Amino acid sequence: MNQQKSLEQLEANYWGESPEDAPRLVKECYKLRKKPIHALDTEEIRILISQEIGLNYVMPLAIKSLEKDILVAGDFYPGDLLLALLRIDSKTWGNHELLRQELKKIINNQINKLESTLLNQEIKEDIKKILMIF
Repeated sequence: MNQQKSLEQLEANYWGESPEDAPRLVKECYKLRKKPIHALDTEEIRILISQEIGLNYVMPLAIKSLEKDILVAGDFYPGDLLLALLRIDSKTWGNHELLRQELKKIINNQINKLESTLLNQEIKEDIKKILMIF
């Protein structure tokens, strides 16, 4: 994969410009699709994953970030990138079994960090529920 290319280039799917009256999130997604994927930061990757945009390209980037720190944060809270990944539907994960296995390995290797970190109890519960079916 050429990380110098944008999602638009990698997918050969050009959306054009966002509508002027589009919500901020929609405008942001249009903008992020034009950005080279090597230049995407954690929050931008989290946004794209949460909106299920370019998953074939951004899921591996997210997993690489989680290898370094399972609780890497976008703009919301520690672990928000992990939670965005875990919320991807099972059908999509079924098409990415190697990535799923890699993520499971990362979680197993860093489970102590997940359990001992002072995350909001609701976030911890969300992660636990999803991990049970993941």
